Amino acid sequence: METAPTTAPAQDVETDEDEPSWTDFGLPIGLFALAVIPFTPLWDQIAQPDTTRRKYGAISRFLADIGPLPVTLTFAGLGALILVWTLAQRRRSASTTSED
Repeated sequence: METAPTTAPAQDVETDEDEPSWTDFGLPIGLFALAVIPFTPLWDQIAQPDTTRRKYGAISRFLADIGPLPVTLTFAGLGALILVWTLAQRRRSASTTSED
C-alpha cells in the first residue's frame, strides 16, 4: 500500500530535554531521606548484628561499628553535593537559553 506524497510541512515536535522538573531533585531527596534513617527505630533493627540473618550480618556489624553519625553525614553530604550540582546545571542551562 503506497501513500500519496504530501506537500504539508512536517510538524515540528519540540522536545525540551532541559526543561526544569521536580524529578531533577529526586536523588538528593532520596539521599536526605536515607540520612534520617539512623535516627529512627529502623536503625536499631538494622544495626544489631546478633538479631539479623547471617546474610546481612556483616553489614549489620559494619553499621554498628561506625555508628549513626557517619552514615548520616555521608548521605546528607552526598545529597547536598548533588543538589548543588543540579542547581548549578539548571542555572547554567537557564543562562544559555536566555542568551539565545
